[in-house]
Formats: sequence, C-alpha cells, structure tokens
Amino acid sequence: MSLLNIALTGLNASQKQLEVIGNNISNANTPGYSRQEVILNSANSQFMGVGYIGSGVDVTTIRRLHDAFTTEQMRTDTQLYKGYETYRDNIDQINKLLGDERTGIGPVLSDFFSALQTASDSPGFIPAREAFIGAASVLQDRFNLIYDRMDQQNKLINDQLRSYSGEVNTLASGIAQLNQDIQNAQGDSRRAPPNDLLDKRDEMVRQLSEIVAVDVVVADGNYDVYIGSGQALVIGFEANRLEAQPGVKDPSRSDIVFVSKKERLVITDSINGGQLGGTLKFRNENLDEALNYLGRVAVGVASSFNEQQALGINLFGAFGSDMFTDYNDQALARSRVQYNANNARPNDRVVEVYIRDIGQLSVSDYEMRFTGPRDANYEVVRLTDGEVVSSGVISGERPASVSFDGLEVKMVAGTFQQGDRYVFQPTRGAAKDFDLKLTLPAELAFAMPITGGSSLANQGTGSIDNGVLLDADTKAFAVPGELSPPILVVFESADRYTLLDNTDPLRPRQLQPPMRNLPFTPGIANDMFSNNPGETQVTSYSGWLPKVPFTQAANQPDVWPNNGFNPERITFETIGPDGKPQLLERLSTPGGASAKQVASELNGVPGVTARAFTEVELSKFRDATPPYDPPVPFEVYINGVDITMPGEELGDIQGIFSEGFIKEVPSPLTADFIANRINNSFALQDAGITAKSDGFSVKITSVDGDDIRIEMKGDRPQDVANARGDSFEVSNGQTVFLDSVGADTRGLLTQSRGFDFSDRGPYLYEFTTPYGDKASIELTDNYADADDMLLGIAQKIEAELASQERIKRNDPWLNGADAPGRVDVSIDERGNISFKVVMKMEGQGGTGSQKMTMGGQVDVVMDDGITMTTEPPFGNLFQGSPNAQPTYMGYQFQIDGRPVAGDRFEIGYNKDPSADNRNSERMIDLQTAKLLNGRDGGLNFNDAYSQLIQQIGLSTRQAQINTDTARVSLDQTMAAWQQVSGVNLDEEAARLVRFEQAYNANAQMIRVAQEIFNSLLGAFR
Repeated sequence: MSLLNIALTGLNASQKQLEVIGNNISNANTPGYSRQEVILNSANSQFMGVGYIGSGVDVTTIRRLHDAFTTEQMRTDTQLYKGYETYRDNIDQINKLLGDERTGIGPVLSDFFSALQTASDSPGFIPAREAFIGAASVLQDRFNLIYDRMDQQNKLINDQLRSYSGEVNTLASGIAQLNQDIQNAQGDSRRAPPNDLLDKRDEMVRQLSEIVAVDVVVADGNYDVYIGSGQALVIGFEANRLEAQPGVKDPSRSDIVFVSKKERLVITDSINGGQLGGTLKFRNENLDEALNYLGRVAVGVASSFNEQQALGINLFGAFGSDMFTDYNDQALARSRVQYNANNARPNDRVVEVYIRDIGQLSVSDYEMRFTGPRDANYEVVRLTDGEVVSSGVISGERPASVSFDGLEVKMVAGTFQQGDRYVFQPTRGAAKDFDLKLTLPAELAFAMPITGGSSLANQGTGSIDNGVLLDADTKAFAVPGELSPPILVVFESADRYTLLDNTDPLRPRQLQPPMRNLPFTPGIANDMFSNNPGETQVTSYSGWLPKVPFTQAANQPDVWPNNGFNPERITFETIGPDGKPQLLERLSTPGGASAKQVASELNGVPGVTARAFTEVELSKFRDATPPYDPPVPFEVYINGVDITMPGEELGDIQGIFSEGFIKEVPSPLTADFIANRINNSFALQDAGITAKSDGFSVKITSVDGDDIRIEMKGDRPQDVANARGDSFEVSNGQTVFLDSVGADTRGLLTQSRGFDFSDRGPYLYEFTTPYGDKASIELTDNYADADDMLLGIAQKIEAELASQERIKRNDPWLNGADAPGRVDVSIDERGNISFKVVMKMEGQGGTGSQKMTMGGQVDVVMDDGITMTTEPPFGNLFQGSPNAQPTYMGYQFQIDGRPVAGDRFEIGYNKDPSADNRNSERMIDLQTAKLLNGRDGGLNFNDAYSQLIQQIGLSTRQAQINTDTARVSLDQTMAAWQQVSGVNLDEEAARLVRFEQAYNANAQMIRVAQEIFNSLLGAFR
C-alpha cells in the first residue's frame, strides 16, 4: 500500500466525518433526529519483509447514537404527561364553571331561599311572591346554563375523539410504511442501517404516544405497535384503524372502535394514556359525575318543592300544583334509559326509570343485564362501585318492576332476552330538564289546608297547634276546599281522648274506623293521629246484651254470667320476602274473655297494637209503682261496689267514696247521682272505671277494657194492672245513625209530632248494624203523632235486625215478643234518626237480683302488610274477615298542656290562606334539611353542591400535581435522551475543527506523496 493510497483513505474518512458533522449541525433542531457518527477501523496491514505496514483506514458505518431504553422511557413519560395535561385542561374548565360565583349554583340557590323568606314573612303580599318566582326563574336558568356548558364539552369531546382517531390512523399508516421502507433500505445483505428512517419511525411512535399509550414490540426489525388491551395497531407493514362512533351504551357519548380486517371492537374502556386516554378519563370520571351530582341537586330541589307545594294551598284555597319539573313524568322516565345497540332483535322494549326516594338517590349510572340462563334472569349493577344492587327474575306480566337505591324500574313492554343490556342514567339530564312550571304568584301554596282551634268553654290548659299536612292524596281531601270529615277532639278524661266526625257539629259521630279512648300524656306535646301511611285498624263488635239478664236467687251461691263473647281463633299474616302471605301469629281467645285480656294477647304479636275499653250506658231509672210491700231498697252494684249505699249508713268516717260524693240517695235514682258515686268510688277509680252523665243517662267506661259487671236489687212488679218494679235500661253505649238515601227528611222530623211517610217518598235509610253489616229500611206509613212514629220506626229497625244472618245466629237482643231487648229510637233537632238497642233490668223483690256482664271492644292496629282473620266466621267478637280500615289521615296535629275531661278541640279546613305561611316556612326548612345522600347521613342542597365542587376541585388540584410531576419526569428523560442522542452544537463545532485538521493533514500527506513520486520520476530521467 503506497503512501498515496493511505493518505486517500484518511482523506476519505475525514470527509465522511465532516459530512456527518455537517448533517448533525443541520438537523440540530429536527424533532426526533439522533446524532450520528462515523465509525472507523484500521485497514488490514500488509507484510513487507521488515514487518506489517498499515494500509490506511476504513469507514465501517455511520451510526446513530441511540439508547432503546431511553427512547422507550420517553414514550412512556410522553403518554403519561399528555394524558395528565389533557385531563387537567378539561377538568379545569368545569372546576371554574362550578366554583365561579357568576356561573355556579351556590349563590343563586342562596338568593332563591332569601327571596322565599321575604315572601313568607308577608304571605299575602303579591310583589314579594313575584320576587320569589323571579329568583326561581334565575335558579332554573343557572341549572340549564351549567348543563349546556357541560353538554357542549361532551360534544367537543366527541369531536376530539374523531380527531384523535384520525391522527392515530395517520401515524399508524406512517409507521407501517416506515417499517417497509426500512426493510427495503437495509436489503437482504443487511447493509448499514437507514438512520434517518429509524429516527422518523421513533418520532412517529413518540407522536403516537402523545395521543394514546402504546406498547412497541420489535420483530425482525419492524415495530409492532399495540394499544388498549393488546389490539395491534401496527403489525409489520400493515396498519389497522381507530374510529369514533356513537356509543353502544349511550349514543350521545362516542366510543372508540378498533377496526381491522377481521373485526370491529369497541375498546373505549381499555384506552389509557395520552390525549385520548386523558379525555376519556375526564369524561368517565368527572364530566359524567359532575352532571350526575348537579342533576341530583336539581331533582332534590324540584321534587321537594313540588312535594311541599302539594301539601299546601294557594291564595285561591286550592292545593298547590307543581312548582318545577315533575321528574316522574313518563317522557323523562323513558329518557333515562339507554338501550345497548347490541341488544337482540326486535327493538320492542320499553323501559321507564322513576325516582321514588331522593334520599336514597345516588350519583351513579346503572346497568341492567339479562344474564341468563333464562331470559327473565337479570341483575342491576351500580357502575360507580360495581355492586349488584338488585337481581332475580322479572315476572312475565307487564309492567314488571324492580326497585333499588330510591329508583323504580318498570319494564313496560317488549321481549326482554338473555344478553340484553340497558344503562340507566337517573340524574344525568336533570339539570337540563329543571324548569319552572308555576308563574302566577297567587298559585304559590304558602298556607296549610288545615287548622286547629280550642273551644272557649275548655277548662284545662291544653292547646292545639295548627297542624301539618303529610299527604294530600287521602280521602280527607277528596272534596275540594273541605276537610272530609272535620274532626272534633273530645277529652274523656285528663289522659284519654276520642276523635269524632264533626261534619254535623250538633251530631258528632264516630269515625270509621272508630278512634276512641286514645291515650294522652298530660304536660307534653302528643300526636293526635297516626304517622304510618300503611297502618290499618280492625274494631271488634261492641259489648253484648244478653238474651235476658241473669237472675241470682237469694238463697243460691253467688254466680256471675260471663260477657257472652264466644271463643275465637285469630290469625295474623304478613307479606314474606317472596311477596306471598306468610303466617305471623295464630292465637285463640277463650269464651268470655274480657277486652283487656284479648288486647293483652294481641299486643304480643309483632307489628300489632291493641287497645281495649268497655262501655255501658244506664238510663230511664224508675221506681216501682205501686211500691212493693214490704219495699226492697233500689240498689245498684258496679263491679261489686254498692254505689247506692245511703250516706247515713256510711257514717262520717268511711273509706268507700272520696270527698264530694252525694250522700243522699235520690228517689228515683238519677244519672247524675250514679255518675257521681262511680267517679268518687276509690275502688272503681283504682279499677279505671269512670262515668259521665248527660242528665238522662250515665255512660260507664272501663278505660282498660275490663268487663263491667252490673247488679241491681229492688222491688219486683206486683200482680196488679200497670204495675212495674224498680228498673233501668242498659245498652252497650253504641248509637247507630240512619243515613237518608231517598227523600230527605232532615229538618222535617221531630220527636214532638208525627210525619206522613206515604207522601213524596220513597223514604229510604241505610245504617250499619252493630256487627258491621249493611242494613236498610223504608218508611211508608202515615204517623199521626210522635209516639206512633217512634214506635213504627223502631219496629222497622227491629225487623231488619232480626233478618240479619249474623244476628239470627247470636240472637243477642230480639228474642220474640217477650224479649227484654228493644230498639230505642231518637230524632235530634235536625231531624236525624238514630237508635240504640237497650235491655231492661228489673228488681226481683226479696227473691234475688238481676245481673249482667258487659264486655268491651278491642281496636286492633296493624302495621303495613299485616292482615287479620278470625274463626268462626260468624263469631261475636270479630268478623271472620274483618274489614281493616286505614287509620292514616294524611295530617298531624299536636295537643300540649293539661286538658281535662270535657275539653274540646276542632280541626277543619283553612278558610284564610292569605294570612298563613306555615307551608312556606316548611319550604324554607328545605334549605337545611338533609334530603340527599341519606345513606351517608344526609346532605342539604348547598352541601350536596359543595361536595361536587370539592370533589372537582380536589381532582383538579391532583391533576395539576400529576401534570407537573409528569412534566418533570419527561424533562429528565428528554435530557437523558439529549445527552445520548441529541446534537450539541458546541461539541459538534469542536469535532468539526478536529476533523478539518485531520482532513488537511491527509491532504498534506497526499501532496508529500506527490512530491516523492515526482522526485522518483525525476531520478529516472
């Protein structure tokens, strides 16, 4: 090898180095360009005798400075940073939207309640009502505005998904093409690597990682690129595609679909990292959540105000109509359902989602899946935590329904099949649908429809509040502008009260079901009515009058008849978990059991409360005429206590009666005297037996339901014409009213003159027998005087009672012409007809006494779902299938203080709503009421909205921290890459000088070689 050749190899090597250095400097700012360098090797030496002489230098290759690990790390850091950055940019927008006072709900909601407070302070002032409606309109606009902004962001995301998909497709195609170009450039001989193509491919993959997280596998020099859960975006020279299409679960939210020659696969849920992953993360975790949170507040405000509006009356005296959107409107119920695009055909399903309890309402979406193996098998999954909240088998009937988390899902129609899926979005669009429906100020229902008052004649310190309405959808408000019926509260004693139907204030009657002798605790506020909407009551029959009083012979052992009640078996059932009746309890009552004993047994049944009391009425006390000779004192015993003992026999020191008892026994006995003696008897007081006289009759009551035993002694009738013995009449205290269903005789009938029922009839009357059976009579005769009329009416009633099957079986009062029982008819001052069945007790002279035992009544109160049946079906304690009547009135009143016997309180419809702000005050209470998120202790509206702001704010701060951290990590990785692969112009300049010197040195060597060659040629000349 000559010196010239050696110099030429050096010159060539230096030239290549200078060219590469120039290329490096030119591409110093080219994205993805890796610095290159020339790799040199000494040429093979040659043996020249004296040794091996070098033959110059060889240019082996041009190498790019590249570290695969750093490049891979940069891809990872890039997709993380871009994902966090995109997520942060998106969430920051709604964070500002929700938290800004100019766009958020909080300030507007506060203004809304402030305007309500002002209007409530002057409930009849129209301008204040108008201002409140204006504030409600602003609240509507704010809910709608925030929804619109978020909906626009959702639409923008759909556009971005299409854009990102297009960019991914472009890059994927470019990578596949570069794979092919690189393979072609290298050829079969594996020539020097095409550095620029390799750089371009790495840069394309890096750009792809800005959009989506990728996994790169090197195979035979090619980059195979995978995304999602392993979908091959690039394989060798082929690229697959991504598309954005309307969502399978929700067409308003685009899905990302992986498209290859073999399949179309929705991969939205498996996409992560990069701008695409950050955008989807924001939509799934924050945008949807924010809409659901906001929607829950909207539903809470609208539903609670609508509910409270419905419980009040407006200035017209009518119940309030919806103030805001009815979120259980059928169209809205159907809009909450998204039908999966892959559901089996035909598309005939109709599903509705109703909001039943805002307190249990979550902020989650749900998916209903028909899991098989049968078409009817289903499960409902709460998507926020994956919990199955309902599962089972839907019935074949339509509509079928399932309930969970405060929702009711109705499957209205269609062929539901295994594999079907439905997404429920209970609150997603609620802020959009929030709409003010009420625009007239007078229609604001600020007043309550009920009001209470005290009688001016009350002697106690009791006071009644104005009440609160719980439910307007009850029979109490069936007639517009009226309370049906108005209620009279009558205190029987300081600790007992009765509720009466006060439709006719001159003739209050028992409610149906009767609510009598209810307990009252003096000195504290007592609820007057039931608060349980599903509660029902069964009432037993009244106490029985025997066929004849029992005659106790004077010379025989003392015997007491029982109360006449038959033994009965009582069965309680409830609804089991499978929706079918199941036995709750079965028990038997012995014959002659007192009401107290029966109630005690029933109170042991879960969900059952029984009250007992006994009532008997004594009237028409008469002395014997003519007097019996020798006379037998007229004596009356109540539960063994002689209440007719003459005062002179008692002496000054006695322990039978309390101070204030009447000492002198009147002749004949009077109702007032009997009541006084009973109420002053120590023994009867201890037994809970009291009495009340109206001057004509005395009503004796055992508040605990003990039997009341009555014994009388006195003169018996003598065997002379028109003779009568000492006597009085007994009834069970039950008054039966006749209701006119034909020609109206109210105001026409009196007890002082007759009436012609044969003219202008028909005169039809209906009534309920003491057994609860329906009965009726028709009056057709012309009665000349009142006595004939009362007797004729009584005979009609007796005949109707005697024809009743149940009365035939038990034959309590009417036992032929000689029976001691009779019907006692009365006509009040308004012409209303009523009757009692009474029985006479008479003295037996010196031969003995007459006795009877009056049993009591039992009111059986049952929780929702409990039913009661008894055997035998024609017993005389309960009906075989008792008519369980609801006790829930739909309103509540409280009485406080210490009422006394005889005190009265009236409850009626509010006739002056303009001065009443009770319902608006309850609307104000909604501001602080914890109506939402009941499972976690409850949140009020402001707290629920603040919770949304806090969560979005926390996510925003965390997103910023993650973005900053990822930026630092990416910068460090880029610095590491720059150190290895980047072009440093200072270093390149230094290398340029060095390689230029080498180039010049090699050029000088060529000149020297030329001179030597020329010298040699000169030597041969």
